[in-house]
Amino acid sequence: MTLAGKGPPTLPLPFDAPASAPPAHALTIPALSLWQPFASLVVDGVKPIETRLSATAFRGRFVICATKKLAPKRFYSDVLRRLAEAGEDPEAYGPKNVQRGVILGIVELVECRPMTEADEPKAWVSRLTDEGDLRWAWVLSPNVVRLKPAPVKGGQFWFRVPASRCLPEAA
Repeated sequence: MTLAGKGPPTLPLPFDAPASAPPAHALTIPALSLWQPFASLVVDGVKPIETRLSATAFRGRFVICATKKLAPKRFYSDVLRRLAEAGEDPEAYGPKNVQRGVILGIVELVECRPMTEADEPKAWVSRLTDEGDLRWAWVLSPNVVRLKPAPVKGGQFWFRVPASRCLPEAA
């Protein structure tokens, strides 16, 4: 099912699917790839707003994947500076300590709206791009399911991953 014909469909996950669901190998789950350290910040619940240059009608759960490529240096440096200012250890999110090219977790998109200045601390970026374009705030639920990291080849926007590869991390 899609909302207004836009966005990927939402599907049950293999660990909460009803008995009548198709086999897990037949299911796929919507996914987005994020640069590190943003992917880890989202999965750790530190970044509850993802930003994009466009809106989406999609609402529901999707997989967060870390790209193989790190965020551009100026974004990465800004995140590490903000972590230090907040009294957090920036090395925990340093380039040598974040996983890349893997599935990290499942989040739920609950709202999409134009980003406000008040959103900036939760999004970890300015509401305006360098060109002056307004970003969209993709507001995430605080309920995150951590997954066992599994290699993934992502895409620029929405793509799909097999549900069978989305296994919850052991408690």
